[in-house]
Amino acid sequence: MTSTGQTLPGTDGAVPPDEAYGSVGRVGYIAPAAVTDVFTKDFYRIAPPEALLVVTILGLQGISERDAEKIDAALQNVEHCAQILTDFNAQAIGIGGFPPGVARGIEGMNDLVRRIEETSGLPGQTSPGAAVEALRAAGASRVAIASPLADIHNRKLAELLEFYDFEVTTVHSMDIRHEQIPLLSRSASYHAGAEALQAGGRPDTVFFPCGQWPTLDSLAPLEERFGVTAISSIAAQAWNYLGMVGVKVERPEFGRLLAGQFAS
Repeated sequence: MTSTGQTLPGTDGAVPPDEAYGSVGRVGYIAPAAVTDVFTKDFYRIAPPEALLVVTILGLQGISERDAEKIDAALQNVEHCAQILTDFNAQAIGIGGFPPGVARGIEGMNDLVRRIEETSGLPGQTSPGAAVEALRAAGASRVAIASPLADIHNRKLAELLEFYDFEVTTVHSMDIRHEQIPLLSRSASYHAGAEALQAGGRPDTVFFPCGQWPTLDSLAPLEERFGVTAISSIAAQAWNYLGMVGVKVERPEFGRLLAGQFAS
């Protein structure tokens, strides 16, 4: 209402709700890159309105197969980021990015979780770790990978999944620079997923790494067409991280994982 007593256009004059943003859960997120856009947009498409993503960044710029030293240097800031998120009342902390998550193999991935949890006293998770949990929950066995990342990162992802007893049937690699991935059309993931599923090996699941890749709208259509489960990095992370703060996701339009069928 204005100072003259008139109701503002588009409002009903109602008092705003008493709940604060994040009243049902505050998910701490360490974004790997200097910019995060698609991940945050899609997280809020998945999460209930009262959930909040609390973001800080490592600041990586231009992740490629030549950037091992850059990744190592950025990961030295993990404790600092975890402490910032703790100070801003996060209830759990996830660190995004498959290249940082798998850069130093299984031990390195688990070490990131340990460092986050020891610094913050909160539950921690990585993007690859969330993927493994999601694939397990969905009962995946034979996994086709459709990826925008460089071959070196896809090989490490395949090794990670095989370590956890998933059979990788194929890896469809697009090898796109990180800064260009968010610019891909939303149908690009559908076509990449279809190609990976048709490559042979009888996969029961298709997985899309990279939370900066627009994938959400491809998951349910691929499941309907091929009779498989389709899971992407953003879906796995949102499902896992929200579950860590006690929020159950029920968004069937984004595939089976987010339909509420599987406990995180």
